Amino acid sequence: MKLYAGIICTVKYGDNIKIVFTYIIILQKLNYRQMKKIIAIGFLFMLAKVGMAQTREVGPFAKVEVTDKINVELINSSTYKVVISGNPSNEVDVIQKNGTLRLKMNTLNMMNGEGIHIKVYGNNISELTAKKGAIVKANEEEILSSNILNLSASEGGLLSLKVSGQEIKVSASKGGTVQASGKTPRQEVQLTFGGNYDGRSLVSENAKVTVNGGGRCEVNVKQTIDSQVRAGGIIHVYGNPAQRNEKKLAGGTIEYK
Repeated sequence: MKLYAGIICTVKYGDNIKIVFTYIIILQKLNYRQMKKIIAIGFLFMLAKVGMAQTREVGPFAKVEVTDKINVELINSSTYKVVISGNPSNEVDVIQKNGTLRLKMNTLNMMNGEGIHIKVYGNNISELTAKKGAIVKANEEEILSSNILNLSASEGGLLSLKVSGQEIKVSASKGGTVQASGKTPRQEVQLTFGGNYDGRSLVSENAKVTVNGGGRCEVNVKQTIDSQVRAGGIIHVYGNPAQRNEKKLAGGTIEYK
């Protein structure tokens, strides 16, 4: 008499490609304990397959949007691709449309990406967005460069990058945080509803800063700063700018460090 035990796992590797791992055990004259042990080994093998890094080729993109607590590392490369590791990596949606690369969890795993790590390979990125707890960083040797670079964080998202460009535009809201370092002739910052910006290490010649609704900004300016703050917002200005144009409303604070 033969007993058959099977384990089948379907792993999604993209919108149109599915790979199915099938583990079938033929058991003959095995007791119940031995059967459980073999099935357990097969199950662990299946989990190892699911946790393997996945590489997905993508076309050129200029904008990257990350959400659902996913962790992303940006890597400058002439090749465009994403490498996904962690669990549940098979539940990550990689969506590309109109020059924008979106990385998110699928509908059944929204806000469940804290165990996901994605390396994004590409260049010429001009816009980055992190929201809903997502974290986007680059290693210390990587400098994100664009003529005009837009950085946006919201809903607990975090961007932490070295940057360069003729103009850096920063926006943050709802607990989102942008951390930037490097040099730029001009930066423009807009914070609302508890958004945070740490730009002490981003040295600029000129800056325009608007902070509303409890946002907090730290900006480094050498020449001219135009600042406006209201409703409990805080602006700390570093660099001792020569020209200071400021407007404070409803309890906002501007301090020069």
